[in-house]
Amino acid sequence: MRLMALLTCFVFFGCGGSSKGSETAKVASFMQENNLFLEDDTTVDVNANGVDEIYFNEVITKLKEVYGPIIDAAGGNLVVEGDWASSTVNAYASRRGNDYVINLFGGLARRKEVTRDGFMLVACHELGHQKTIFPLYSNSGWASIEGISDYYATAACARRMFATVDPTPDPTPPPAPTEPNCPFAPEVDASPCKGYSFGEAATTCQRSLDGAVSLAKLLAALSGSKAPSINTPDKTVVNKTLETHPASQCRLDIMVAGINCTKTWDEANTPHSAADLAKAACAQPRCYYKP
Repeated sequence: MRLMALLTCFVFFGCGGSSKGSETAKVASFMQENNLFLEDDTTVDVNANGVDEIYFNEVITKLKEVYGPIIDAAGGNLVVEGDWASSTVNAYASRRGNDYVINLFGGLARRKEVTRDGFMLVACHELGHQKTIFPLYSNSGWASIEGISDYYATAACARRMFATVDPTPDPTPPPAPTEPNCPFAPEVDASPCKGYSFGEAATTCQRSLDGAVSLAKLLAALSGSKAPSINTPDKTVVNKTLETHPASQCRLDIMVAGINCTKTWDEANTPHSAADLAKAACAQPRCYYKP
């Protein structure tokens, strides 16, 4: 029975493989198991985008502050565990009894592709797994699949979290732009944000887009593929909803779909069916979702 459980975990939730410095239980993960830990330099105190141990711990603290009460109201206990010293390039969600556990690692946070807002989206993605949003992994009674967890990260979680955590190491906000753009990553085409007027909504949109593009670059590095772009959406149309990790371009498309959605996510009413999802969220990209 134990062998069968382990095989099920590996096949459906990406629980296999080894990652230096991690003995964490793995149920749902941000990305496929990998050997990127071999590239990690644990002597790096801060990556090129300003992610350091202080910010790493701030994300953990703020996620618990903001979402702890929401998970508590749903009958769970949010536990966010961080291991800055670990070289693991991934993040995980699991359950321990009534504890809704999220594990975050320095190996991912130190990656050159990852921005501060990108790291926040990783934490939000793992929270998405814990929210039990339809669709679920078919062999799980609780874990939301990868695609909807990406969507939730930008459509819901980021909108709450970016109000509490600064985007840059310097707490002084950047000058207001003269036209909608993406001040945190100038090379990013910020057209998804041009529908927002200046202010908190526009800033949240821009930060989400910056974070999504940074994570797409990381996922492309994992697969050895060309970096995705918001200008080249994935044209794949699945005939069955994909439970596992979509391709990097598809994942960027999903996060952009969450950014573009003008619906307000109701944390108290989690969608548990296709009909519920259609009411709660905007249209899901067909590269992973079959309505």
